Amino acid sequence: PADRVRVVGTNTLREMRRGDAFVLEASAALGHDIEIISGIEEARLVYEGVTRGLGQEQPRRLVIDIGGGSTELVIGNPDGPQLMESVALGCVVHTQRFFEDGEITRKRFQAARLAARVEIEYLERTYRKYGWDTAIGSSGTVRGIWRVMMERGWTDDALTRDGLEKVVELLITTGNIALIDYPSLRDDRRPVFAGGLAVLAGIFDGLGIER
Repeated sequence: PADRVRVVGTNTLREMRRGDAFVLEASAALGHDIEIISGIEEARLVYEGVTRGLGQEQPRRLVIDIGGGSTELVIGNPDGPQLMESVALGCVVHTQRFFEDGEITRKRFQAARLAARVEIEYLERTYRKYGWDTAIGSSGTVRGIWRVMMERGWTDDALTRDGLEKVVELLITTGNIALIDYPSLRDDRRPVFAGGLAVLAGIFDGLGIER
């Protein structure tokens, strides 16, 4: 029902320097006002959406949502989110920063991976100390990487560190964004796959995630 719709703008609208005209036009087209929310509110909404209906099993959950311009990292339990952070990492901006001309080399990828880890360095100790029972990836980036892993037979069901490293090697061997043609990867994910993979690898490194 129209009276139960909430329209929110996330990182892109937060960062737009002259976004007022767009917001007005988009609001008119949608028939609803657009509320530009903070990164922390985005993290809260992501967590609530991802964990709804999961029950009490493995109650401490780490949720990772990699967007185009920001990444939300949330640890919570059935009562709701307990730790929430929104960091300036995203598959679009990271691809533009490290692979703008399309070329993918080992040196470039290592630099992109390290930069992602550095971005979350300030939260590593707190998150590791709090801990989690299960890690959940909720974004198109995570699903795309997982699909490539499944397609190659590098995992049975979960996205694993071993499988992730194999996808990294596959990407470096591919050598250029224009040559990414993995059958399981949607066309719209291919231009930003390199940056998203580097972000996820950096998060795995920083938080010590295995699965």
